Amino acid sequence: MKVSLMIYFYWTFNMDITFLIHHFNHHRIDSIWKFDSKRTGFYFKHAPYPWLIFDLNNQTPTIYYSLHTTSTLPLLQYKHPLDALLHQQTLTSIDITDEGILFHFINDVEIIKTLCFSSMPYHPTLTLRDQHSILYPLLSHHKDVKYQVVLTILETNVFDDLSNISFLSLLSIFKKHLDKKKKRMNFLLQDKEKHCSLLFYKDVAEDLLIRQIIDAEYLKKTYNLTLPFHEFNSLGALVTYLFHQYKRAKQGISIVEKQFEEAKRDLESLEDFLTSLTPFSLTNHQRLRTKLEALHLLNSKEKKVSLIKAENPYIFSHKGTTYSFGKNKKQNHHLTFHLAQKKFIFVHIKDFPGSHIIIHRQDMDHESLVFAGQLSLFLSKQTSGIITYTKVGSLKATHTEGMVIVKNAKEMKVNLDHTLSFETIIKNATRY
Repeated sequence: MKVSLMIYFYWTFNMDITFLIHHFNHHRIDSIWKFDSKRTGFYFKHAPYPWLIFDLNNQTPTIYYSLHTTSTLPLLQYKHPLDALLHQQTLTSIDITDEGILFHFINDVEIIKTLCFSSMPYHPTLTLRDQHSILYPLLSHHKDVKYQVVLTILETNVFDDLSNISFLSLLSIFKKHLDKKKKRMNFLLQDKEKHCSLLFYKDVAEDLLIRQIIDAEYLKKTYNLTLPFHEFNSLGALVTYLFHQYKRAKQGISIVEKQFEEAKRDLESLEDFLTSLTPFSLTNHQRLRTKLEALHLLNSKEKKVSLIKAENPYIFSHKGTTYSFGKNKKQNHHLTFHLAQKKFIFVHIKDFPGSHIIIHRQDMDHESLVFAGQLSLFLSKQTSGIITYTKVGSLKATHTEGMVIVKNAKEMKVNLDHTLSFETIIKNATRY
């Protein structure tokens, strides 16, 4: 029984490999797409079955194949990182080893790359390497693990899969928008409560007019009210202030109530629209996309001309590295806490007011740090000084715009390089 069982598995693998070789071998990859967190789709434009899909499901890692439909590609949103590494490369052979299923690709200059689909349950991986190193994933620790290969190949309807994935993705955006609307209504109710809490100022003012005396102890005991009495040089000034606060509270309540009613009608309309989206259909899918575009929650097909705002900082490239900087506190704040990625490097001159410099790279490259430090010296009108640098993710904003709290910072002594034309660099920098 054991011998016959092993023969059966071997025969099944060979049949599966024969199928893959027959339909995908010697075909060129057109593009690679990320369907969701588990599935990656390889699109062979001219193959009999253009879609080869790797499903890294923990329990049952599977390879799917599917026919192409004309409506499939518009549903795709994100290309997989493998696309940049295997674009327009040709599949030359497929093997099954103890390591997994190996797909060998070759490009126009005959550089061979190997894609390994490890189908071991509860530890499936998709790894790309060349003769020297692992290319994807970048942080992968390749281990020589041997196990019985489980190869499952099934047919799927990629159009239905992508439709559902795309619809759920759009639906998630819509529901987040609903949650924001609900939070706004709660904030409006809190604002109304604050305004209502100041209406008693009218009673306080009328009471003081009757008593004709400013008595701090009386106000504290009777109304639990503490006021900065040193700012009022007379009873009339204090009463005028109290009446003014009362009027502002009434106006605030009126404005908040109107905003709340508008938000309520808007929310009810959106909730009705959400209810109408079930059951799922292609028509509802398109309705949802159109609705999100109307709400400016998706990028429109036609890009609108963007106006440069005052807080938009500057960006330029130097020797293959991109840098950004601000010229004032608004630009500094907007750059550091709204535009820069947390993995980028933040540079600032120490003990002097100056520009926030952002290096658009993850590693602490010495040459880039020196250049950024010299730029910060030039913008601060200094010829030498100490710079601090750290990851953007280590920064914390303060109540003062443009000022930051720096954690895990390192320091470096820098001298200005007068051979570099920083005037030209800054002049040629573009705005975000």
